[in-house]
Amino acid sequence: PWVRSTAIHPTEAALPEATGYSFPSGHTQGATSLFGGLGWYLRKTHLPLSILCWAFVLLVGISRNFLGVHTPQDVIVALLEGIASVALGELLINWAGAQEGRATKVLVIGVILATAFLVFVTVKPYPIDYDATGALLVDPVAMQVDCYKSGGLALGLVTGWYLERRKLSFVVDSNTLGWKGIARRLFVGIVVVLAFHLAPRLLASVLTDQRCLELIKYFLTAFAAVFAAPLAFCAVERRRTA
Repeated sequence: PWVRSTAIHPTEAALPEATGYSFPSGHTQGATSLFGGLGWYLRKTHLPLSILCWAFVLLVGISRNFLGVHTPQDVIVALLEGIASVALGELLINWAGAQEGRATKVLVIGVILATAFLVFVTVKPYPIDYDATGALLVDPVAMQVDCYKSGGLALGLVTGWYLERRKLSFVVDSNTLGWKGIARRLFVGIVVVLAFHLAPRLLASVLTDQRCLELIKYFLTAFAAVFAAPLAFCAVERRRTA
């Protein structure tokens, strides 16, 4: 936004993370999808936590304006997109669970859409504009890196979700787990997700394309969160009860 209006002065510390286009706000969209979705899930069983999740969403949106890296319309549209994704996600999951075989359709459609998205952002033309100092305003590769992250997340989520449904049918029941069980799952989950997230660093010396590295990293991160971590929970808990 500071490129379009000299009246906007972004905070220097926020600029390294402001890598994509301004409209809409990616941070707000992601926070709404993740914490908004969690807040919607907890609304009937843990209302205080639900309110806290939505308060966090609003704080993220406000912070993007406060830091000067987004305009209000960037944040508002991102918030609406995030809410729509939560609503559509719930409808999709309910639809997939209503009939045998629908999960496979979701997997296939999800992979096709994510792949089509990656192809589109790779081949589409980008504006080659320069500012008064001669610096490139839009670096196509930098834009694509963010998109490859999103593509990796989508592929990891839909693949991990499918395997979890078919192999685990994992159920979260905090009433039977108790606080010790919840803490144990939290610890195991953090370890598993971090291990998967950091694993692509081993490829950095042979895979120099940053886009591919980010695609792999975020695929593994999402896959770990929805399948590998629950798989580890089940393995640990089986050993404890054996």
